[in-house]
This record gives sequence, C-alpha cells and structure tokens, in this order.
Amino acid sequence: EFVIGVYGVDQWDYNDDHTRVKLQIPWLSTKIQGVNGTQQIFIQIKDIKSTDGGSPETIAEFLTVRGDGMFKLPLGISSIPAGRYVISLNVYNEGYSKDLDDVFTIIVK
Repeated sequence: EFVIGVYGVDQWDYNDDHTRVKLQIPWLSTKIQGVNGTQQIFIQIKDIKSTDGGSPETIAEFLTVRGDGMFKLPLGISSIPAGRYVISLNVYNEGYSKDLDDVFTIIVK
C-alpha cells in the first residue's frame, strides 16, 4: 500500500539493466583466457571487422581493452550501429608480440 500511495505504481517495472543504468556501470566482457607469458602483458585492439552492417569505425571510438583482455564500452552509447563485431588483438610484452586474429565477437542489438 505504501508503494501505491507514495509512488502511484502497482508494481516495479525493472528491466534487466536497471542497476547498470542507475549506477552508470559500463558494459564489460569476460576476460580473455589462454594467454600466458611473463608479466606485464599488454593487450591492444589490432582490428575490428563487421560484415553485417555494423560500423567498425564507430565502435572503435568507444571500445577499450584492459590488460586482462576484458573489453569495456561506456553505458548509453546509442551511436554504435547494431551488428556483429569481430575483434582481433595484439598481445605483447618486452621483446615479444603475438597477433590473435578474430578472437572475440561483440554483438550490438
């Protein structure tokens, strides 16, 4: 009764992303697995491709990758066209570098 009287709603209508939006938490992927080597290992985005109408240039403006291979996109990015984005990475440390082609896919709906 309190919720109905004060807020005028019969039930809360939370979507799956309510907490993410409320706390402004960015979108994060899982960490990349299977990369071994002497620390400190650095990871950078080598290439982004899309074959179904996506815009690799647009997503590249916002997409970052952390040192553990976790991708991060800010919340509320509506300028990224829907599509399937295939990411290639370069993993490196002092004196060594390895390209990992087409290792991660991000789907924007």
